[in-house]
Amino acid sequence: MPMSWTISHGARLVLVVAKGAVWAQDLIELLADLDRVGARAYRKLVDVREFSADYSEEQILGFAAVMLKRERDSPDAGPIAIVPGDGRVAEQVWLFADHASARRRIRVFAELHEARRWLDDQDR
Repeated sequence: MPMSWTISHGARLVLVVAKGAVWAQDLIELLADLDRVGARAYRKLVDVREFSADYSEEQILGFAAVMLKRERDSPDAGPIAIVPGDGRVAEQVWLFADHASARRRIRVFAELHEARRWLDDQDR
């Protein structure tokens, strides 16, 4: 499975891990799953250090547009911390983060512990 996630309703936190090739449909299914369990407003830690798909700029901006629409539809969308590692994936994550939010906090981190610390400081 290219994407897995766990949720803590008590901590209002979602942990997502993406490994290997992750396709657009996987991302859409993840969003639908999070909505289904009532976690749209939760804080999210996304680990894509082992992610290997190479999206075009158009695809990244398209997914960013989906996230913007979701933010407009739900003003309580939770903050997102993303850990991409180095290289091409990091470039893609930065492009996404720069275009995916109007108000929602999205930050990119080099290390998981930095991302978690930042999320722990965010409103729950």
